[in-house]
Amino acid sequence: MKSVLFLMKYFLDPEEGPPFPKFDYQMEAMRNLGWEVSFLGIRKGKIYLCTGETEEEITAIPFSSIPGIGRLSLFNALFRAVRIIAQTHSFSLAYVRLMPAVSPVEQALDALKASGTRLVMEIPTFPPEREEEKETRLHRKLFFSLARKSETRMIRKFDLLTLIGREKADEYRGVPALNITNGISLTRIQQRVFTPIDHHIHLLGVANIQVMNAYDRVIEGIRKFQEHKEDSAPDIHFHIVGPDRDGTKEKLVTLVKTLKMEKLIHFEGPAFASDLESYFSFCDIAVASMGLHRIGHTGIATLKAREYLAHGIPYLASGTDPIIPQDRGWSLTFPQDDEPLDMNKVISFIEEVRKKDEIGSSMREFARVNLSWESQFEHLFKALAFDYNTVHDSSNTTVQKGAPK
Repeated sequence: MKSVLFLMKYFLDPEEGPPFPKFDYQMEAMRNLGWEVSFLGIRKGKIYLCTGETEEEITAIPFSSIPGIGRLSLFNALFRAVRIIAQTHSFSLAYVRLMPAVSPVEQALDALKASGTRLVMEIPTFPPEREEEKETRLHRKLFFSLARKSETRMIRKFDLLTLIGREKADEYRGVPALNITNGISLTRIQQRVFTPIDHHIHLLGVANIQVMNAYDRVIEGIRKFQEHKEDSAPDIHFHIVGPDRDGTKEKLVTLVKTLKMEKLIHFEGPAFASDLESYFSFCDIAVASMGLHRIGHTGIATLKAREYLAHGIPYLASGTDPIIPQDRGWSLTFPQDDEPLDMNKVISFIEEVRKKDEIGSSMREFARVNLSWESQFEHLFKALAFDYNTVHDSSNTTVQKGAPK
């Protein structure tokens, strides 16, 4: 059986750090394809190697409780753990998400390669230079400048890069590259059953709260609508579900208080499982990323839009996804600017989707056929010339023709 090590910042306890469903989707897909999956998990200042149901403590994270220093120490500890486990464990493949090129990274990658592991790194927003160019915080700009040389040395140790973004490339910084798209897992996402709770309109944003989501555009749009609506017209509520990512939540809370909109804008905090599904059930539509232009991207394969498709909930977006059809009436697209959203257009969109009883099923079916991580990893296997014998049938189940060699 082939084995894969996933390397990313993965917290085992959601109280310590927000879950990242994408990582779970990816690892589930590799298991479905017949691979043994291992990853490094973080819990209470320690790094664990997790394989199946087992957890093996590898190393501690010094100064893990100290803001700033703890974050840098975490990345150092992750790569130190890789170097340790490479001495006693062998993997067919290591799939690494782009992370800061801290000092132990080169030794860690060298140790994996010495054990016979093929190395693949995912760049989740390609090209990354666009996001760096949009950065205004001085300390972050300095970090990007200092990290560039060591990052280039790190990248050149990989056998292949996987790139997620509209721009196509077959190499990056001298390393072969493969364009892929974000996938999802329907086994982890339920199809929503729309169950209104009142006559008002409810919008839903499920995400780590950060600048690229541009929820201020939604809030300002609701403010303008509420100021001019007739008394008999429904109110528009916006439910924001998720933790803060980059300080944006505090700014939004201040904006809402300044506009005196506390009764309409609801910061729900993180929610999971049935608690999260309840929001999908009563909200009319969802809100995807409305500010990709703020980080230098005009179009990208956002995971959030794919999750909304899998849930079967129509959504608002800014910019177009290269994979998702734009002519099915599943989404309402706004320009990539900083203008408030026109809520009259949103209401008209909601009225239209309410007339389509099968819209949720058609969205989910498209996601099932076109947006699985299994299909993305099969492209990766071909690019690496791996010999494997797993295929998929049309019902999204894995058919084993033989164990991977």
